[in-house]
Amino acid sequence: MSSNVDDPQWHTITVRVPFTSAKHASIAKQAIEVDKELQPLVVKRVLEVENDVLVA
Repeated sequence: MSSNVDDPQWHTITVRVPFTSAKHASIAKQAIEVDKELQPLVVKRVLEVENDVLVA
């Protein structure tokens, strides 16, 4: 099995979590980012803040 995230067999999910402000979304992003990915070879995590929404 390939560990390339561009492999068509990989699954992708996008979760959008609304917050009351951009500051709260940024705080949530920072809190999640400190956690080490448990399976970095099989999971790619991308977190972004778009206005008051955390996109994962």
